[in-house]
Amino acid sequence: MSIFRADRLTLARVGVTAMTLVFGLAACSDRLKTPEQRDREIQQKSAEATATITQGAKEVASETSKAAAVAERKLDAVAAGVKEGLQTNSNRLDVNTATAEKVATLPGIGKTKAQQIVKARPYGSTHDLVARGILTESQYERISPQITAR
Repeated sequence: MSIFRADRLTLARVGVTAMTLVFGLAACSDRLKTPEQRDREIQQKSAEATATITQGAKEVASETSKAAAVAERKLDAVAAGVKEGLQTNSNRLDVNTATAEKVATLPGIGKTKAQQIVKARPYGSTHDLVARGILTESQYERISPQITAR
């Protein structure tokens, strides 16, 4: 965003500088020209300044459009990641509701450990299994991608 703001400020400064130059030049040479010549010169310089400002505005608009397209692609990627994360999480075994038989199907978890897990419910997070001393850190690391605590 700051790049676009800087571009707009630069564009505004160019416009102000161009207009100042137009009126400054016109004022310096006003004494030697007729009123019609002065008006025509001011008109011509104003037209040139306007053309310069218009070109700058087109360039800023083009850059803004490109940045918006990049932002849109990134937003789409974030949305896809969130969707994937939600779907992945839904396939996980909930340690707060799964039966002991289901928990026992996890790698390295036997029937006895599964019963301990079921008996110590509820869990605020899956890492509570380690915090409560039910699983070691290495046991937890093995099954953590497959479990959730809702």
